[in-house]
Amino acid sequence: MRVAVLSDIHSNGPALEAVLAALPEVDAIWQLGDIVGYGPHPVGVISRLSSQGAGGVRGNHDAAALGEIDTEWFNDDARAAVEWSGAQLTPTARTWLTALPTTRREGEFTLAHASPRDPVWEYVLGPDAALAAVTEVLRGARLPLVSLSLGAMNLEQVFLALTGTRLRD
Repeated sequence: MRVAVLSDIHSNGPALEAVLAALPEVDAIWQLGDIVGYGPHPVGVISRLSSQGAGGVRGNHDAAALGEIDTEWFNDDARAAVEWSGAQLTPTARTWLTALPTTRREGEFTLAHASPRDPVWEYVLGPDAALAAVTEVLRGARLPLVSLSLGAMNLEQVFLALTGTRLRD
């Protein structure tokens, strides 16, 4: 199965269109949150992802735009962006964004914007945090391999762990 994984689109419609146009044929599109904020196209981005059948999760900017979390930890620009984005949301866009979970299982994959322990805020920036995130996913699981797809950090990282082995970058 070929999957496109997108993250931190932040209402940037032209960037989303460029990425979608450059994609090879895929079986699914997963998005890892922060669909809105910063850019001027929150409703357009939501509409495009919805029309593509994109599954995924809600990020901290999405939750803030919906009024679900306080913005006290956001910097001034981010706070202004999510407040503006929230005011732009149509009922249809708001319903679609609200329906996104904070974590999602797709087969053997766990999707989260930040981490499974704190899907909205905890940034996984290295092997120790990744090990803690994998440990959370493993609770009660019987999978030999755990795969996480996380957004939020605006950099590419992949952490894979075989159960019973030490985690490495």
